[in-house]
Amino acid sequence: MKSSHCVEVTGSNGLQGTIDTRAWPLDGKRREVELILEGGRRVMVPVEFLERVDEGHYRLAGEAARLATDSTAEAAVAVPVIEESLTVGKRTVETGRVRIRKVIREEQETLDEPLNREEVTVDRVAVNRLVDKAPDARQEGDDWIIPVVEEVLVVEKRLMVREELHVRKRVVAERRPQQVTLRREEVVVERVGAQGARADSGAAEGERPPGSAVTSDGAEGSDGMTVAPR
Repeated sequence: MKSSHCVEVTGSNGLQGTIDTRAWPLDGKRREVELILEGGRRVMVPVEFLERVDEGHYRLAGEAARLATDSTAEAAVAVPVIEESLTVGKRTVETGRVRIRKVIREEQETLDEPLNREEVTVDRVAVNRLVDKAPDARQEGDDWIIPVVEEVLVVEKRLMVREELHVRKRVVAERRPQQVTLRREEVVVERVGAQGARADSGAAEGERPPGSAVTSDGAEGSDGMTVAPR
């Protein structure tokens, strides 16, 4: 069973072998690594001729593979070349310890910071207005207006029409015969003689021309009327 530290190497001419990466790491620290071929033969191959195929599998370039499989070159490549390498490491060494403790000190400081507080001022404003339902609270500017309602008894007087009088006017003509006494004045003119006898004038006022007058001496005036003397 192949170890997990060994990688498989293949190449032309049927080359197959493995490299133990624990002794010959492929991280660039060595210029050559040891390749163990099938049959146990060991050859040194340059690292730059190894091409990585995938994890745990490398391919050896054609010329290097030919030299590795050439039996005549076995004596030349069988001699390992040893090179010393320097491994540098570091470790943590305790050089000392530090003890830390806390000391509480008290100091007096004066703080002058403004503190805000809210004040509420309640003003009662009489309204005395009838409403159908309780109104909601509302805000006007910075003021909150909260209505306070109460139920009151409302007695209301209203006018109600009981009946109507419909008055209609009409003109009725009727006849009522009546006896009426009417008076009128008539003037009677008497002619009197000079000795106080009654003159027979022989005619009433209606026989004289209208507008005639009687003078004081019984003569007929200018208007044709005779006036008896007193």
